[in-house]
Amino acid sequence: MLKQKSPGALYKIVLPTAEEAYDVGSLDVMDEESDYKLPGLQHRYPDTALIMATDICAGFCRYCFRKRKAVAPLNDDKIENFDDIIDYIERHTEISNVLLSGGDPFTLGNNKLLSLLEPLANIEHLNYIRIGTKILAYLPQRITEEPEFVEKLKELNKKKLIKIIVHFDHDEEFSKETTKAIEMLNNAGLTLYDQTVLLKGINDDIVTMTNLLDQLTAHKIIPYYIFQAMPVKQSLHLQVSLLDAMSLMNEISKTRSPLENKFKFIIPNELGKMECIGFDDNYLYFKHHKSVDSLKTGELFKVPCDKKRTWFSKEEIIYLKPSLNSSIYEPLCPTSLREFTQEKPSNGVFDSVSNNKQNVTKAKQLHKRSAL
Repeated sequence: MLKQKSPGALYKIVLPTAEEAYDVGSLDVMDEESDYKLPGLQHRYPDTALIMATDICAGFCRYCFRKRKAVAPLNDDKIENFDDIIDYIERHTEISNVLLSGGDPFTLGNNKLLSLLEPLANIEHLNYIRIGTKILAYLPQRITEEPEFVEKLKELNKKKLIKIIVHFDHDEEFSKETTKAIEMLNNAGLTLYDQTVLLKGINDDIVTMTNLLDQLTAHKIIPYYIFQAMPVKQSLHLQVSLLDAMSLMNEISKTRSPLENKFKFIIPNELGKMECIGFDDNYLYFKHHKSVDSLKTGELFKVPCDKKRTWFSKEEIIYLKPSLNSSIYEPLCPTSLREFTQEKPSNGVFDSVSNNKQNVTKAKQLHKRSAL
């Protein structure tokens, strides 16, 4: 992984620094501990179950939002009774997908990981299974030296769609071994999606982020989410201000075709996943992309704009009325934001998104048709 052209960037991901002496922040930003239904099983969103397969990772990211797990006694098997978890998922037919997370599920042995995947593949109402991992950046040999295991994943993927959610934060994480591992997974017919964390001093510039997105595209990995770094204890120094982050996303969008611009910039918190959609002189604008309260998914809100703001609390949220169904806009154009909030136009809103009123009219017409 530490194949360095830019001194310090990759080391900042894994090596502690003096800034960590300031012990501020939270160890459970998303209030995950309240989401457990059984040991090792979270059911946070109605359609998604998350299985904490292990506490073990191949590395220790300094910004990890599950840092509380890594500082506790490590356990490579978080599941006390997997039969109970399978029973829960079978009974809850609203669950359409399962995410294996941790830790990193790929740090488990082949037989152990397959023993989790195979029973899940037999559940009819599941559409797909996801595996979250950073193993391709930290230890790609886990894939390249296990061709028989990759073949088993290929066969299992024919029975139930398996999506690999990879995690790259910098283009220099793509070593030759990493490229080989990605090719093996691609050739096995597995779909790869990427989640990236925006990190101050590591990837918060247009060149690095563009290079990273180019690498993902070249390796047939779909950019999925770019996350705002959470206010996790001892890692606040890695947070980028939301105004700077949104400005960067705006600049990125200018350099890429619409087909490559499918990723979303997300703030994950106790309410769910909040998509950042724009800003003006006074406010930052967001959409409930995936809400713990499913009725709020698609709702718009704003928080006061502050150049130093890196996060917000639920108490600061100001909801915009009327509430829109998310199918109306993709993405929402600034003109419609102003139309529904009666606020004056401002140059600060994402200028990469068209502010043509005709787009608003077309969007409304499409929404009406979809409601018929």
